[in-house]
Amino acid sequence: FRLHCQQAMKSLTCVVIGDESVFGVEIEDRKKVWQLKKMIAEENGYTFAPKDLKLYVAKKGDNWLKTSDPSVKRLEDGNVPAQIKDIMKQNGEMDASYRLLNTAFGFPNEEDAEDGDIHVLVDILEYVKKSLRILRYNQQDVSQDLPMDSGLSPASAWDWLATFFSSPTKASPSKKDV
Repeated sequence: FRLHCQQAMKSLTCVVIGDESVFGVEIEDRKKVWQLKKMIAEENGYTFAPKDLKLYVAKKGDNWLKTSDPSVKRLEDGNVPAQIKDIMKQNGEMDASYRLLNTAFGFPNEEDAEDGDIHVLVDILEYVKKSLRILRYNQQDVSQDLPMDSGLSPASAWDWLATFFSSPTKASPSKKDV
């Protein structure tokens, strides 16, 4: 005879450092931090590995960080305010092998979560941030230069692509390479 305990759900509000996006996830408290990372990556449509996320408990002392906090608003520009850095340093990165019900995290149950509370700070590893910035920048350049005339023949589109990708800053072989 096996007694089945009902799983408690955690309703966690997260904020991504660098773009200030706030979102929520609902997850069973018996799940581990690595599973939360995977869920966050899927929720945000990230194409990089969940292991490239760093998660921090967003608590200062006994108080959760609030969405209305000015330091949260400043996360959008990519700068991490001192208050947020202090929270990250004080709490340390969440260990991927720990369960979310761990008392060290202190996450509220779904019914106890308050409006405006942020429970998890989500940081992306620096090398991933840089590649995302480059990708975003390149996508802006392409979308600004993309011809919108739908009457282009395939040959014209090919010519446009060839022109676009042959940049004057393209690396040329040095004498050493030739």
